[in-house]
Amino acid sequence: MTKNINIHKRPGQRERREKRDSSPAAYSGNFTPRVDRKLKKFLEGIGVPEETVFVPDNFQIEALEKIKNSDVIVSAPTGSGKTWIAAQAIKEMLGNGKRSWYASPLKALSNSKYQEFCEEFGSEQVGILTGDRKENTDAPVIVGTTEILRNHLYDSMHVGENFPADLVVMDEAHYLGDIDRGVVWEEVMIYLPSRVRLLLLSATIQNDKEIAQWLSAIRKTECQVVHHEKRPVPIYPLYLFPNGEIVPLSGFDGISPKIRDFLIHSQENKFRRSSGRLPYGRILDAMETFNLLPAIFFLKSRDDCNSALYTCSHRALREKRRQALERRVIELLAEYPFLSNHPQLNWLVNHGVGAHHGGQILHWKIVIEKLMNEGHLDAIFSTSTVAAGVNFPARTVVLVQSDRFNGKEFVDLTALELHQAVGRAGRRGKDKIGFALVVHGPFQNPHLIDALLDSRPEPIKSQIKINFSMTLNLLLSHSPSEVRELLAQSFATFQNIEQLRSLEERREELMQRLMEKMSGCRCATHDEILFRVKKRRDGYQLLGRLERRRRLFAEELFKEQHLFRGKLFSDTKGRLYCSLGIKMENGVMFCECLKIKGSIKTRAADIRPVKMPLSRIKHVLNGALLLPDNLGVEEWAEIRKSIDTEQYSPLPYPRHIEKEHEQKFAALSEEIKTLDKELRELPCKGCSHFALCHEGKKNHFIKMVDKVREATDALEEARTALWKEFARHLNFLVLNGFATEAGTLTADGQWAAQLRLDQPLLIAELIRKGILNDLKPELLCGIIAPFVNDKFRDLDIDDSVAWDRSSLAAAFARMKRALEDLITLKKKYGFEVPIVQFWPAAALYAWACGKSWEEVLQLTAVDEGDMAMLVFRTADNLRQIISLEGTHPGLAGKARDALQLILREPVIIPT
Repeated sequence: MTKNINIHKRPGQRERREKRDSSPAAYSGNFTPRVDRKLKKFLEGIGVPEETVFVPDNFQIEALEKIKNSDVIVSAPTGSGKTWIAAQAIKEMLGNGKRSWYASPLKALSNSKYQEFCEEFGSEQVGILTGDRKENTDAPVIVGTTEILRNHLYDSMHVGENFPADLVVMDEAHYLGDIDRGVVWEEVMIYLPSRVRLLLLSATIQNDKEIAQWLSAIRKTECQVVHHEKRPVPIYPLYLFPNGEIVPLSGFDGISPKIRDFLIHSQENKFRRSSGRLPYGRILDAMETFNLLPAIFFLKSRDDCNSALYTCSHRALREKRRQALERRVIELLAEYPFLSNHPQLNWLVNHGVGAHHGGQILHWKIVIEKLMNEGHLDAIFSTSTVAAGVNFPARTVVLVQSDRFNGKEFVDLTALELHQAVGRAGRRGKDKIGFALVVHGPFQNPHLIDALLDSRPEPIKSQIKINFSMTLNLLLSHSPSEVRELLAQSFATFQNIEQLRSLEERREELMQRLMEKMSGCRCATHDEILFRVKKRRDGYQLLGRLERRRRLFAEELFKEQHLFRGKLFSDTKGRLYCSLGIKMENGVMFCECLKIKGSIKTRAADIRPVKMPLSRIKHVLNGALLLPDNLGVEEWAEIRKSIDTEQYSPLPYPRHIEKEHEQKFAALSEEIKTLDKELRELPCKGCSHFALCHEGKKNHFIKMVDKVREATDALEEARTALWKEFARHLNFLVLNGFATEAGTLTADGQWAAQLRLDQPLLIAELIRKGILNDLKPELLCGIIAPFVNDKFRDLDIDDSVAWDRSSLAAAFARMKRALEDLITLKKKYGFEVPIVQFWPAAALYAWACGKSWEEVLQLTAVDEGDMAMLVFRTADNLRQIISLEGTHPGLAGKARDALQLILREPVIIPT
């Protein structure tokens, strides 16, 4: 019996920001699907290739041969069969009784590979580790995320055990250049023991040989490259005009003349942004007419993906196909029954289209992916999540913009990003050809798309950066000197080698010219020249500053002694004042005084004196006034009239500090004396080259010395930048009691290293101060949640939802007070600190207290995909606290209870 599906919105479900604009001005008027005559014969070749026995490509065989004796980087287009290479290499390891680890960047991708490998090798042979899932961990094949792999390497280094794998496969290895997560890929490659074979699977990248050279150098094992650029299914770029005509995007001499002329005559080549939305439904009609479906549309935002569904309302599936799709959806919803009232189910079942983006719950995206892979859907509307590795290729990829939002602003697509997107077009075994359809619109630049399609992807650059979690974990198993050697093996250092060589050559050239000019001088080497020139120049500059400081001290002491009540003085602008005496406030000394000229300021009929810092007093004058104890406004006005300002002159400041006050400035005087002695001992005085080295600010020789110094400093910076940043983090750990001066971790540092989180020090501080110990599991969820949210959102709490706000507010305030000192210190020393917001705490606390999913979404107005991600990431953080069982058993147990409260439908781990 067919089960009914509710294809309407569930009660209370809000339809946020979904605009039903299906007829934008840009596409109004006659939209008639047709193709350029050049394409007609070409489109007749669309179809499914004949079934044949699978024969591996030469590059696949080459990779398998090379992995037997060396590490291998496979650089090949998306969909070319890189996973087959990994599966065969793992199979070879299994046959020899060896173990393998398969790392991917996404939990969803790890889940997908886990299912594939279970089917291929047997479920007893495969385990999974993603943070959310921990199954069959002793299996000879482990699938997991790259972060989990990195953490296992930390553990192996800490306990001094061999890493339990003989082969590591790193999928999507081009993530090495990802600005946010590339550091994890680089860490794995540095820490992985050289005995473990390394297989890197990457999209086509430009500098794969450079990466191989780096790996060969640091792992002492040859790394070979298998570079393949030919796709198994060719892709042809097309262009869709607003009138429905489809033409080739380009020819032998660049972009199609028809497109070029259209852009010029319509003045659309300025690519001005507008608010019009594209008629995706009509675009689908045109594509269906010419057999270009199924398709993946890459759109710029979640809202656009959701809104695109409404433009497809007129499209109806044939009844037989609709019934088959409905039956399959019912089967899938049996696994995830909480999706049966999903607000987009109508478009999925009745129109064969779906939206796929980060604002949706994970299980809905899994349903979309399975239906697309099985051929049930005509199109999905997606953001960049699909291009980032989720595997469901289509016949056509549709590009409606040539830029993307990077979190701060819209920027042009890169060649690598475009190739990743269009690589989803053309299904191996299902399509003879694939297509990239560029749609005319306000966000589109066909010239850029055409150029990028013919460009090689940009070279990958190292993204390694030091953080506190890395610092703590490296100090668990390494001394600071060993860490310095380890950091010298980074890809960043390797990529700086050419820069280092250039700097060294420049420095040597300058040094040679320097020594030629200094023939016969008292300095034996150019390093001595640099040292002494710098020492003398910097020394005399410092001596001048110290002398000025001593003179200012003497002047302030003089002012303090002479500015008694009635004494006259002038400020730095020459204005005259009468002192009322020296006072101290908040550790700052100032003179309370009255202005001789100008209006008299009063407060409640009394004279209001001026607070004058001593630094603003220029001269103490040789005159004073006799002031009564209770000076009134009228008396002061009369006294001012009698003052003859011309008769007073400045008192000279003493050149030396009087003997009875010398003790106050003993340290400063000793510093001046020592520095003066050091400068006199330099052998420069009397040297025949003294004038050449030290006289004249515009001296050509001094300029040359400065250039040498600049080259030397740049060379040192290039060599030690990573180490300096590590040392900065280490010093902060020492300051806060997590490490010793010798660079070893304290007891607090050792357990804090187990907190492999974004904010390990803040969570550790809460643990040290006992803030988390007294919390109930529900409150623990709420207090941890703000530290996993990495995006600032100005959200209000919906007061119409009933929940226990007061308990959370009190705990939240205690938490913020406990962190004030540490956050202030982090800011002082230049470390980033998160903005700790209340809404994530409210959402997780309400969810842990048993509020329904609809109520939690209403509470904060966050997309359910984002809310689910917040829950999953909070769960990850709770697992890290659970790992403190040995040192904080009570808190670990509480975190375990908290974890059970938040992992419930619909936020459950998909299998």
